[in-house]
Formats: sequence, C-alpha cells, structure tokens
Amino acid sequence: MKKDIFKQLHLWLSLPAGIFIVILCLTGGILVFQDEWKYLADYSFYHADKGNQESPLPLDGIIQTVQDTYPGTTISSMTLYADDARNIEFKLTGNQNTTLSVNPYSAQMYTPTSSGSFFTQIRSLHRWLLATPDSFINRTAGRTIIGISSLCLCIILISGLVFSIPRKRSQWKQALSIKRGKTSFTWWFTSHRALGIYCALFLFVMAASGPMWSFGGYRSFISGIFTSPEQGNGRMGQGNQYRHGQDPDPTQQANISPAIAWTAALQAIRQDTPRFSKISFQDNKALVQTKANAHPRACDTYTFDESGHITSVQYYKDLATRSKVMQYAYIIHTGKWGGFVTKLLYFLACIGGAYLTVSGYILYWKKHIKAKK
Repeated sequence: MKKDIFKQLHLWLSLPAGIFIVILCLTGGILVFQDEWKYLADYSFYHADKGNQESPLPLDGIIQTVQDTYPGTTISSMTLYADDARNIEFKLTGNQNTTLSVNPYSAQMYTPTSSGSFFTQIRSLHRWLLATPDSFINRTAGRTIIGISSLCLCIILISGLVFSIPRKRSQWKQALSIKRGKTSFTWWFTSHRALGIYCALFLFVMAASGPMWSFGGYRSFISGIFTSPEQGNGRMGQGNQYRHGQDPDPTQQANISPAIAWTAALQAIRQDTPRFSKISFQDNKALVQTKANAHPRACDTYTFDESGHITSVQYYKDLATRSKVMQYAYIIHTGKWGGFVTKLLYFLACIGGAYLTVSGYILYWKKHIKAKK
C-alpha cells in the first residue's frame, strides 16, 4: 500500500516537472566543465605569453593603460592570479560594459570570444529559463519554476528509491542490471531503474542545493540548521582590525583610484598572504583566495582606504557557519568540492538524469497510453 502511494507520487510529479528537469540536467551537465571549456576556447584570453620578458610590468601602469584605452568607462573589478601564466582580468562599466584581459608582460589586451556568451545563455537557461534581467516578473517566474522543479526532483528521487531498492541482498544484482527482453519495454524499465539507483545520490545533492538560489525562505531554513544560538543571525563576522591599519573614512571610499589603491593594497596583501592563488579587487575590498582555505569559494576579505592601506581583514576561517552556507552550497551544487573526479561524476549524473526523465515518459506512454489503445 505504501509503495503504491510512492509510485503515484513519483509518476504525477514527474509528468509536469519532467521537461524542466531535462533542461536542468542538460544545462547543468554543460556548466560542470565550463571553466575548462572556456580556457580551451579562449586560450589567449586566459594564458599569458611571457615572450622575452622575465618579470611583469608595473600593475599601476597596466591599470592606467586600460583606463586610457577605454575612456568613459570605470574599472569595476580586477582579478589577478599567483600563476604567472595567467592574464589579469578586468570588468569595465560605463559607456561600454565589457570584460577583457591584459597580458602582464606586454600589456596586450584580449576580449573573450563567443564561448563566454554561450555559457552565459546556458547559465541563464539553467537559472531563469532565459528570462531577461530587465523584467523582474519574468526572471522571478523563471527562478520560481526552476526552484519548484528542483524540489520536485528531490521528491521524485526519494519516492523512486522507496519502491526500487531491493529488500534482499540477492536482488541487488537484478536491480542494478540492464537487460534486453523480447520487447523494448524491458530495456527501458531496467535501464530506468538501474540508472536511477546509480545517479540518485548525485542528482539529489544537486537538486537539494539548487533552490538555495531560488527561495529566500529555503535558504534561511538551510542556514538555520547550521546556526547555533550563540552565533545569532548575522551574515558576517565583525572582522579583525589590521595590525598596521586605521579605520577607513567612509566619505573617501568613492574616490578610490584603482591604479594607486589596488597597487598598494596588493603589495600589503602579498606580504600578509604570500601563498595566495587569486585576488579579486572591487572598490575598496579585495577577496583573497588562498591555497590553505577549504575550497575555491573560501576567501579572506581585505578592506583598504584610498591610499591602499589595509584597514581590516575578515579571515574566512573566522566567519560564522551561517555566513559560509552559500559558499558550501555553491561547491556542492557544482561538484567543485572534489576536483575533476566529482565534476566528472556530476556530469555523468546530469546525463543520467536527462535519460531518466525521457525513459520515464516512454515507460508511461508504453504502459498507460499504448496499452489502452
């Protein structure tokens, strides 16, 4: 009796949500390796050719060159890497919004090819069903549909496992095998059942973490699970006053000159954190990714004044658990927590998830529609 309830739940949630689950799985599978694909497709954009230069050019000169080349724009952010074979990346806003990279040895500039816009469209389809950002209603609707579909996928996976997982050890081999029978129904049924068991864990992890970006209430609920009463509800820790710094003047933060402030701040950060892997500057803050931190989204936050003097540091390790939930949700959702191996498993699970949905529709047609005819 209980199995019948779960079968009905599995069926009637899959039918309406299936098309959106296919979109989620296929776009998610493409996005798993987007960093690797973009690096290969835009090799010159990311790779720094040293040529005959032994040392990079002064950073302030590079920043000034970018400002002179794109008048009427503002450098909104800059990202540089410890790897001396990577270009410096800039984002510009103003008359011409663009993303570019600069070779630190020759100051040659590059703009991304169409691969960047391709993955932007895939990400928009994955998160908002291609809803445009200028329409709040459309984007909200797309985000809501994606979030509900993800939650439906969680229930579909759980209900499917309830009546698919064998109760006896001797039945496991049969449950995990794909067979060819006298009719195609046997193939579709056994492959649907076996792949469902193989992919269930990875699909559930992705589906359960996805709504964190769709629903504020769901995000608060998950964050609350990891928050002890002593931590309170604050988003960020208080930060640590830098030993050589002073309190920043709020009235001067808007007048920061990137060529001066970012160059000086970079020198101070290099002294304080010599083993960084990536630093991203924006306004009067720098997000520093270090090799010692737990994952790629674990960054220390440095704040500095208009002269580039560090005024405070918020180390990632000192943040309350609640403030780390979204970072952990990101690496869990994208498979970056285990490197290439987990990303490959996520990719295979996404392909399997799309197949499960398609095979489920075929089974429904064969069992219910075609059988009646």
